[in-house]
Amino acid sequence: PLLSFYNILEEAYKEVQVVPGVSDFMDPVSSKLYPEYRVYVKSPMDLKTIKENISNYHYKCQEEFMEHVSLLLLNSTRFNGPDHELTKVAGDIVKTFKDCLAAQFTRVRELELEINPAIEKDPLISLSLLFREITREISMLPEAAHFIYPLIVEEAHGYTDKVREPVFLIQIYQSCKKLNYRSRDEFLSRIDLLVNNSIDYYGLEHANTRCAEILRQRGMELLASYSEKLSELEQNILLPHSPSNLLSETVVSGSLENSPKPLRQGELLTETPTFDDTVVGYEEFGDMNVVEEEITDDISEDGAAYSYDQAYNSSEDNDDMYVD
Repeated sequence: PLLSFYNILEEAYKEVQVVPGVSDFMDPVSSKLYPEYRVYVKSPMDLKTIKENISNYHYKCQEEFMEHVSLLLLNSTRFNGPDHELTKVAGDIVKTFKDCLAAQFTRVRELELEINPAIEKDPLISLSLLFREITREISMLPEAAHFIYPLIVEEAHGYTDKVREPVFLIQIYQSCKKLNYRSRDEFLSRIDLLVNNSIDYYGLEHANTRCAEILRQRGMELLASYSEKLSELEQNILLPHSPSNLLSETVVSGSLENSPKPLRQGELLTETPTFDDTVVGYEEFGDMNVVEEEITDDISEDGAAYSYDQAYNSSEDNDDMYVD
């Protein structure tokens, strides 16, 4: 199944090569030509890297692959702006990849389940993958430009004085990867907070707040499109013998007890970083640099704050399971 999955990714990659302007995204952005690039872009991505990852069997499911593909668009939006010609090209590249995979949706899904039995065995993993997809989809909307990453100091201007609990889409995506959300209500509450923060900082009638409302509306539409599946997963998560509950009990009893305290969510820069500096408030997680969410309260309330890696490190079938 893994070889078949990668053949599909290879075919999609070939289709992308005919997208007009694709050559601008083939190689990494030059730090010599654009030394300020890494100030804004903390997770660079290019098509050459994606091709190498395909060749090295790096991706184990469609969402992992699309996460990297989406970075092409998110990074261009962040650095060039949502209306820049290069950002439009990045959008065409993402759409081409997405359309190629959608054309073989049933086959791709079958292969994912063969490669990653845990997706079917644990409803929380399936739920989290859906939340990741939804977060990624709304992050690629033009209206998301101001809400993907934490503000840098030049953009802050008293932000923390007005916003008590900052939240951004990249942080929400990371929390999905860590399996922090066990229901639509928990997930949607973070999107609601993003909108409310925009109202507090920009004002109810500001253009950015209208953009935030569009993101929430799109998120609700996507949740509604998966309504039947989400209801089934939420019910299965609540079952006493669900892998989600058994694993979370193990985590609460000790595996996270002595872990280092994460950075607080939404911490802002205190000074402009140089090329090699890491933005304060970011911590590496998987392939993306994202804001760490405070998970202490999550553990005490619902025992949900554990990651794929923590959940399956001790499994006898670890090699066959989806470990992020």
